[in-house]
Amino acid sequence: AMDLESPVLVSRVPELVVLPTALVLPTVQAHVTADKTASTIFCYVKDMDKKLYTFRWFKRKPEESKENDKEIIFDQGPERIEMLDLPVGSLLRLDSIVNSAIYTCAASMGNSTATMQVPVAVIPQGQVRTRTCPRVYDANGWWPVTAVGTKVQVQCPGDDTGHMTRLCTRKGRAQLDAGLWGR
Repeated sequence: AMDLESPVLVSRVPELVVLPTALVLPTVQAHVTADKTASTIFCYVKDMDKKLYTFRWFKRKPEESKENDKEIIFDQGPERIEMLDLPVGSLLRLDSIVNSAIYTCAASMGNSTATMQVPVAVIPQGQVRTRTCPRVYDANGWWPVTAVGTKVQVQCPGDDTGHMTRLCTRKGRAQLDAGLWGR
């Protein structure tokens, strides 16, 4: 017989937002030069009762697949995690990292989990202009500074839901030119 007195948690997959959607951290002598604010990723759930969500962060090398994601344990690496109450979400501080990586934020409630990836490139300061695509605005919104060879997702503009994807490429560009945004 079914126990009708037991509560049931019904949830839908949250719409997750990460800011920025890609990050380039310049270095001088192998140390990130960006300050704490410029080297932070903010992850939160859009338009839902956020207090019920659990946030976790994962990372992997840029050339690895999602299956190689490893959970970031608080205070056990160069990354620092801060949980926020207002607005509810999670900050990932990256001002002490030394290697490029793909970071993934996961928000869970019950058996519903949403994830968003953020490519983070650590590049010597003198090479940033030639190894990235610049921040640009088009009819769909802003695309962030992104390392060449990196695919980035941004939220659809306005009331549209979902994400748009674009690749930063070097196709047809001279070695000393900036990268070029593909369609």
